[in-house]
Amino acid sequence: MKIARQIAIVLLAITAASAIYGAYHLITDPSGHTIGYTIDQIKYSPFKDYLIPGWLLLIFLGMGSVVSVGLTMQEEDSYTSYIIGQGAICLVWIMAQVIMLHHVAFLQIGFLLVGSSLLYTGLRIRKREEFYQNTGL
Repeated sequence: MKIARQIAIVLLAITAASAIYGAYHLITDPSGHTIGYTIDQIKYSPFKDYLIPGWLLLIFLGMGSVVSVGLTMQEEDSYTSYIIGQGAICLVWIMAQVIMLHHVAFLQIGFLLVGSSLLYTGLRIRKREEFYQNTGL
């Protein structure tokens, strides 16, 4: 299951880097102009600007993925839960974004695939580990 763990690490690293990059721009410029957003795009959301979404992005997807990468690299006991959790957070984030923005972009589809892949990979690693523990192999 070494390959699946490596795939999870790569996906988590991509998620972390993307989230930290996006969060930095949303926090430093809450208008969203530095990354091509407008305030008008969030008119259906509960936010008046991108500051709070930026912080949420940094904490949950950015830092959460960084922690998950570290735990997965060290093969901590519950690292599969972190992989699965980050996949779920990624999916919820993108679905909430689509609902609030009333718009689907190519990048969102990409991160739906990343979130789904993290969920699948984490569950597959967990199932394989449980199989080996139960059979004594």
